[in-house]
Amino acid sequence: MIERTLVLIKPDAMKRNLASNILKDILSNEINIVAAKKVWVQKTLIESHYNNKDSIRKHGPTISSIFEYLSSGPILAIVFEGINAVENVRKKCGDKSIPKDCEKSSIRYRYGSKIENYYSKEGCIMNLIHSSSNTVDAINEIKLWFGEI
Repeated sequence: MIERTLVLIKPDAMKRNLASNILKDILSNEINIVAAKKVWVQKTLIESHYNNKDSIRKHGPTISSIFEYLSSGPILAIVFEGINAVENVRKKCGDKSIPKDCEKSSIRYRYGSKIENYYSKEGCIMNLIHSSSNTVDAINEIKLWFGEI
């Protein structure tokens, strides 16, 4: 099934100039870019994005600490489209929060597993990239970050 999914290349990856490598890795899965933009996030966007996310309840960083991390530099927001895009892109990105816990072929593992400290000073896990975890989240996240496309 053709789906769309959202990917956010986070400030830690942007500061390390990893965006082009990450894009190449994802696009190699026969996934196409539908939309992309470089953004500096506002707190209201972060609050909306993480509203009711299980990861926040499980891992405990506050919205303020997440905002401090995600506003530390620009984010590259991308909408990808392709067959089973949510699952395929998520697998390529890495489906665990800690890079060293991801599959060795994943983006998070390859570009983040050698980092000694994954935690920002605010207590957030710096894991390079976000990808929508399911189709419902993908639809909502794309609408939030891009509006109707």
